[in-house]
Amino acid sequence: MESNIPKQPPYQAIIWLNMEDDLEPIEENTKLSIRTDSVSKKQESPWFLSANVRKLKRKLGSSYADTNRGLAMLHQNIVLMEVLEKSHKQNVIYAQDANDAINESSKIRNSGRNEGTNNEKKVLAFMHHNQVVHAARFAKMYDRMTHNVDEFYPTRDENIWEQNKIHDIRILDQIAKREKQWRPTTCECIEGRKCPLAKEEKTIYKRTNSCAGGHVIEVSKNQLKCGPGKPQSPAVATPTTENEERIHALDDMYGRDYYTWFHQTFVEDLQKCEIRVFIATRRKESEPVMETRKRKAKNPRVEEQENENTREPYIVQIVDTRFLENENEDRVVMTAKSIEKGFTWPMYPNLTYDMVEKFALDMYGLLRETKAKGFDSLEVGVRLDLGVAKDGTSLWVNEITRWYTADFFADETGTFEKIPKAYAKAFAEVYPTPKREALDSDGPNSKSRRKRRKVN
Repeated sequence: MESNIPKQPPYQAIIWLNMEDDLEPIEENTKLSIRTDSVSKKQESPWFLSANVRKLKRKLGSSYADTNRGLAMLHQNIVLMEVLEKSHKQNVIYAQDANDAINESSKIRNSGRNEGTNNEKKVLAFMHHNQVVHAARFAKMYDRMTHNVDEFYPTRDENIWEQNKIHDIRILDQIAKREKQWRPTTCECIEGRKCPLAKEEKTIYKRTNSCAGGHVIEVSKNQLKCGPGKPQSPAVATPTTENEERIHALDDMYGRDYYTWFHQTFVEDLQKCEIRVFIATRRKESEPVMETRKRKAKNPRVEEQENENTREPYIVQIVDTRFLENENEDRVVMTAKSIEKGFTWPMYPNLTYDMVEKFALDMYGLLRETKAKGFDSLEVGVRLDLGVAKDGTSLWVNEITRWYTADFFADETGTFEKIPKAYAKAFAEVYPTPKREALDSDGPNSKSRRKRRKVN
């Protein structure tokens, strides 16, 4: 499998650029927070020390870091960045907006010239987002930063294809057809095409550029009529307190031309069980010399192929999520549970952990083999959200969730830093920066450089 990642020299710094706004405090965010009040854990993970958390809160605000009576709380992606900086000695800089990022990048990129060299130092911008960001905001930020950084993560291409959703669905449909896997039928609501779901009593209506079920609507047959001809919007019922947000989403359907709506087969079991598989990559372990010789004898190109693909996927964590009705609050809530080897699903007695693991890793490999646009981040990892077919054992991919936008469910599952640490390690290997000790010892203000200036 040929890597889609450009062969770049090490980056001098990673600038974490905030793309979000109007976030709830991290203390109230149960899906994205990682927290601890354990003294021993704080000593093992210094980013949770009170002084460090307070420093991050001053810089980023209470949506990303906070403390309360000995309890330290950090956003999962801040934990990831702190692990990169403090464990992997990467040079990480936090920026709350474009001006901040541009100023920091300019200082770093020009530092080479200031030190008497002609080599401009490279900067990678990590575009942080775990919620829906308006397409215009992304476009503006990519445009503005293009000449101020050397690389974006995610790349602009991947961001566009991922937000579109239809691209991922088409790739998954192609794989399913080739591998003879079951998948729900998708109608893209294209004018002039006959709707393949016209006879279905119930379907799920979805919007591109969305996440967390914010624009996922269950509709009945008489509410939605698709082609031939222009797709009609679902009939809008009288707004009530319970469905006001959904009605608002439907009203906006044709008000924003950028967004696309599509609908799919209704899969009831997704409410009962959706299996989230976190996959990261690592360097391949070397095999015995004799095995290598045998493979090279059979295939002269084996060395070239190994150079192209030196990473392998592995399962970091499997999480079972389901939607349950909360009678006290009169709403549906998602619950998450960590899954380990030996776990059995009561509603799927024949489904095993090993079957889930094998399917997820096989799907990862099949996705890489497509070499399709929009999947550069697979080099680091991915979260595959799986559903179970009616036979109770066959699995299918409901969604390809990029690892950098995925909820880790760390607090709810008790996995603490396991997932961000795995992705941080993979990211540090794929996108290296000079170690902080090297920067500190040979930077423009370092002791060694000051000594050299005195001698000269």
